[in-house]
Amino acid sequence: MQSTFFSVMATALAGTQHRVNVAIETASADALKVMITADLGPTPEKASEHEVQLRAAMCRPLILVGSAVEIEEALMKRLTQHVQALNEGVSLLDEIRSIGATVQAKAATAPTEPPDTPDLDADAEDGDAAQVGGGSGVDSGSGEPNLNLAASF
Repeated sequence: MQSTFFSVMATALAGTQHRVNVAIETASADALKVMITADLGPTPEKASEHEVQLRAAMCRPLILVGSAVEIEEALMKRLTQHVQALNEGVSLLDEIRSIGATVQAKAATAPTEPPDTPDLDADAEDGDAAQVGGGSGVDSGSGEPNLNLAASF
């Protein structure tokens, strides 16, 4: 069976609360203007800037102008591409939300005490005195940053 506008839309909207608005108006004596817009609902209050931009891109209207036959032919091609982009966008939104929830969970469980700072006097007593002017700030043996502040100057 050949895909139709309504079969594509039914597949795209299945299992979601999203809407698609379709507006049809006369563009000229022999042409129509069709505007199809996704309605994802309100943007969540805590949405990141990336999510706001992604939602705006997903809701950008698909506009077709031409004769009824031209629109029908172009509609399926453009609509299929638009639905694929919309589905990808929804997947990216879900991924952004998941990453945000993970980051928030890690931040909530992070220790509130500051990490132990090294005893600068102990380093000098052990013969590990910092090199003045040439220190890179990195302990080349461990790959970890050198917490000896004198070594970074």
